[in-house]
Amino acid sequence: RKQIKFLSSNLTQIPLSEVPLLLDKGPLKEAYFTITFDDAYLNVKEIAAPIISEFSIIPTLFVNGAFAEGGIYYRILVAIIIKNGFTNELKSQLNLALPNFNWSSNPEELFNQTKNFYTPWKTEKAVFKTYQRVFNDIKPLNVHMKVEDVRELQRKGWEIGNHTFSHMKLSKLSYTQIKTAIEDNEN
Repeated sequence: RKQIKFLSSNLTQIPLSEVPLLLDKGPLKEAYFTITFDDAYLNVKEIAAPIISEFSIIPTLFVNGAFAEGGIYYRILVAIIIKNGFTNELKSQLNLALPNFNWSSNPEELFNQTKNFYTPWKTEKAVFKTYQRVFNDIKPLNVHMKVEDVRELQRKGWEIGNHTFSHMKLSKLSYTQIKTAIEDNEN
Protein backbone atom coordinates (compact mmCIF):
# COMPACT_ATOMS: atom_id res chain seq x y z
CA ARG A 1 0.00 0.00 0.00
CA LYS A 2 2.86 2.39 0.87
CA GLN A 3 4.59 1.74 -2.45
CA ILE A 4 1.42 2.20 -4.48
CA LYS A 5 0.57 5.35 -2.55
CA PHE A 6 4.07 6.73 -3.19
CA LEU A 7 3.86 5.96 -6.91
CA SER A 8 0.37 7.42 -7.22
CA SER A 9 1.38 10.58 -5.35
CA ASN A 10 4.53 11.23 -7.35
CA LEU A 11 3.97 9.82 -10.84
CA THR A 12 1.16 9.47 -13.36
CA GLN A 13 -0.22 5.97 -13.80
CA ILE A 14 -0.65 4.67 -17.32
CA PRO A 15 -1.89 1.27 -18.47
CA LEU A 16 0.82 -0.80 -20.16
CA SER A 17 -1.14 -0.88 -23.43
CA GLU A 18 -0.84 2.91 -23.68
CA VAL A 19 2.94 3.09 -23.20
CA PRO A 20 3.83 2.67 -26.91
CA LEU A 21 1.40 5.46 -27.87
CA LEU A 22 2.87 7.74 -25.23
CA LEU A 23 6.44 7.03 -26.37
CA ASP A 24 5.50 7.72 -30.00
CA LYS A 25 4.54 11.28 -29.02
CA GLY A 26 8.14 12.23 -28.31
CA PRO A 27 9.90 13.27 -25.11
CA LEU A 28 7.91 12.76 -21.94
CA LYS A 29 6.80 15.84 -20.05
CA GLU A 30 6.14 14.04 -16.78
CA ALA A 31 7.02 10.81 -14.98
CA TYR A 32 4.80 7.79 -15.50
CA PHE A 33 4.46 4.32 -14.03
CA THR A 34 2.71 1.13 -14.93
CA ILE A 35 2.20 -2.00 -12.85
CA THR A 36 2.49 -5.54 -14.16
CA PHE A 37 2.26 -8.96 -12.55
CA ASP A 38 3.69 -12.17 -14.00
CA ASP A 39 2.34 -15.72 -13.85
CA ALA A 40 -1.07 -14.90 -12.35
CA TYR A 41 -0.26 -15.94 -8.81
CA LEU A 42 -3.34 -16.21 -6.63
CA ASN A 43 -1.90 -13.86 -4.01
CA VAL A 44 -2.03 -11.06 -6.60
CA LYS A 45 -5.81 -11.40 -6.65
CA GLU A 46 -6.11 -11.86 -2.90
CA ILE A 47 -3.60 -9.26 -1.66
CA ALA A 48 -2.60 -6.85 -4.44
CA ALA A 49 -5.92 -6.42 -6.27
CA PRO A 50 -7.79 -4.81 -3.36
CA ILE A 51 -4.94 -2.32 -2.84
CA ILE A 52 -4.66 -1.59 -6.56
CA SER A 53 -8.41 -0.87 -6.74
CA GLU A 54 -8.14 1.69 -3.91
CA PHE A 55 -5.92 3.78 -6.17
CA SER A 56 -7.86 3.27 -9.44
CA ILE A 57 -4.83 1.81 -11.17
CA ILE A 58 -5.11 -0.31 -14.31
CA PRO A 59 -2.43 -3.02 -14.02
CA THR A 60 -1.51 -5.72 -16.51
CA LEU A 61 -1.60 -9.38 -15.51
CA PHE A 62 0.53 -11.70 -17.63
CA VAL A 63 -1.07 -15.14 -17.64
CA ASN A 64 0.24 -18.60 -18.49
CA GLY A 65 -2.63 -20.76 -19.75
CA ALA A 66 -1.23 -24.00 -18.34
CA PHE A 67 -1.10 -22.50 -14.85
CA ALA A 68 -4.64 -21.11 -15.13
CA GLU A 69 -5.74 -24.65 -16.06
CA GLY A 70 -4.25 -26.04 -12.84
CA GLY A 71 -0.59 -26.52 -13.79
CA ILE A 72 2.23 -25.11 -11.72
CA TYR A 73 5.45 -23.33 -12.54
CA TYR A 74 8.29 -25.80 -11.99
CA ARG A 75 10.36 -23.26 -10.04
CA ILE A 76 7.73 -23.22 -7.30
CA LEU A 77 8.24 -26.96 -6.95
CA VAL A 78 12.02 -26.44 -6.89
CA ALA A 79 11.59 -23.99 -4.00
CA ILE A 80 9.38 -26.44 -2.09
CA ILE A 81 11.77 -29.36 -2.69
CA ILE A 82 14.76 -27.36 -1.48
CA LYS A 83 12.93 -25.76 1.47
CA ASN A 84 12.00 -29.23 2.71
CA GLY A 85 15.59 -30.47 2.60
CA PHE A 86 15.53 -32.53 -0.60
CA THR A 87 18.27 -30.66 -2.47
CA ASN A 88 20.36 -33.78 -3.07
CA GLU A 89 17.36 -35.71 -4.40
CA LEU A 90 16.71 -32.91 -6.89
CA LYS A 91 20.39 -32.75 -7.82
CA SER A 92 20.39 -36.51 -8.48
CA GLN A 93 17.35 -36.30 -10.71
CA LEU A 94 18.82 -33.34 -12.62
CA ASN A 95 22.06 -35.29 -13.06
CA LEU A 96 20.09 -38.13 -14.64
CA ALA A 97 18.19 -35.79 -16.95
CA LEU A 98 21.10 -33.49 -17.78
CA PRO A 99 24.35 -35.34 -17.01
CA ASN A 100 26.65 -32.92 -18.84
CA PHE A 101 26.14 -30.19 -16.27
CA ASN A 102 27.70 -29.85 -12.81
CA TRP A 103 24.63 -29.45 -10.58
CA SER A 104 25.33 -27.91 -7.19
CA SER A 105 24.59 -29.38 -3.76
CA ASN A 106 24.15 -25.86 -2.40
CA PRO A 107 20.39 -25.19 -2.15
CA GLU A 108 20.50 -21.55 -3.26
CA GLU A 109 22.88 -22.25 -6.12
CA LEU A 110 20.86 -25.26 -7.30
CA PHE A 111 17.70 -23.15 -7.24
CA ASN A 112 19.39 -20.57 -9.49
CA GLN A 113 20.83 -23.26 -11.76
CA THR A 114 17.35 -24.62 -12.53
CA LYS A 115 16.61 -21.28 -14.18
CA ASN A 116 20.00 -20.22 -15.51
CA PHE A 117 20.89 -23.60 -17.03
CA TYR A 118 17.37 -24.53 -17.99
CA THR A 119 16.79 -27.11 -20.73
CA PRO A 120 13.22 -27.21 -22.06
CA TRP A 121 11.17 -30.19 -20.93
CA LYS A 122 14.15 -31.95 -19.31
CA THR A 123 14.42 -29.55 -16.38
CA GLU A 124 10.68 -29.63 -15.68
CA LYS A 125 10.56 -33.41 -15.97
CA ALA A 126 13.39 -33.82 -13.44
CA VAL A 127 11.72 -31.38 -11.05
CA PHE A 128 8.27 -32.97 -11.31
CA LYS A 129 9.76 -36.44 -10.91
CA THR A 130 11.65 -35.35 -7.77
CA TYR A 131 8.58 -33.64 -6.32
CA GLN A 132 6.46 -36.72 -6.94
CA ARG A 133 9.11 -39.02 -5.39
CA VAL A 134 9.68 -37.03 -2.21
CA PHE A 135 6.07 -36.00 -1.63
CA ASN A 136 4.44 -39.12 -3.14
CA ASP A 137 2.12 -37.10 -5.36
CA ILE A 138 1.73 -33.71 -6.95
CA LYS A 139 -1.16 -32.30 -5.01
CA PRO A 140 -2.92 -29.14 -6.12
CA LEU A 141 -1.00 -26.29 -4.53
CA ASN A 142 -3.41 -23.56 -5.64
CA VAL A 143 -0.79 -20.88 -6.16
CA HIS A 144 -1.98 -19.66 -9.58
CA MET A 145 -5.26 -18.02 -10.48
CA LYS A 146 -7.81 -20.09 -12.34
CA VAL A 147 -9.39 -18.87 -15.56
CA GLU A 148 -12.39 -17.43 -13.70
CA ASP A 149 -10.09 -15.47 -11.37
CA VAL A 150 -8.38 -13.91 -14.39
CA ARG A 151 -11.74 -13.07 -15.98
CA GLU A 152 -12.87 -11.45 -12.73
CA LEU A 153 -9.87 -9.11 -12.72
CA GLN A 154 -10.40 -8.40 -16.40
CA ARG A 155 -14.02 -7.39 -15.65
CA LYS A 156 -12.59 -4.98 -13.04
CA GLY A 157 -10.53 -3.28 -15.75
CA TRP A 158 -7.23 -5.16 -15.53
CA GLU A 159 -5.38 -5.69 -18.79
CA ILE A 160 -4.47 -9.30 -19.56
CA GLY A 161 -1.18 -10.10 -21.28
CA ASN A 162 0.10 -13.25 -22.94
CA HIS A 163 2.95 -14.85 -20.99
CA THR A 164 3.12 -18.03 -23.12
CA PHE A 165 1.24 -21.19 -22.33
CA SER A 166 3.63 -22.87 -19.91
CA HIS A 167 6.42 -20.37 -19.17
CA MET A 168 9.12 -22.01 -21.26
CA LYS A 169 12.34 -20.02 -21.55
CA LEU A 170 11.94 -18.58 -25.04
CA SER A 171 15.66 -18.14 -25.65
CA LYS A 172 15.94 -21.94 -25.56
CA LEU A 173 13.16 -22.57 -28.09
CA SER A 174 12.98 -22.52 -31.87
CA TYR A 175 10.91 -19.94 -33.70
CA THR A 176 8.15 -22.51 -34.29
CA GLN A 177 8.13 -23.52 -30.61
CA ILE A 178 7.92 -19.87 -29.53
CA LYS A 179 5.06 -19.23 -31.94
CA THR A 180 3.23 -22.28 -30.59
CA ALA A 181 3.79 -21.23 -26.95
CA ILE A 182 2.25 -17.83 -27.65
CA GLU A 183 -0.61 -19.09 -29.84
CA ASP A 184 -1.53 -21.89 -27.43
CA ASN A 185 -1.87 -19.31 -24.68
CA GLU A 186 -4.36 -17.28 -26.73
CA ASN A 187 -6.84 -20.14 -26.59
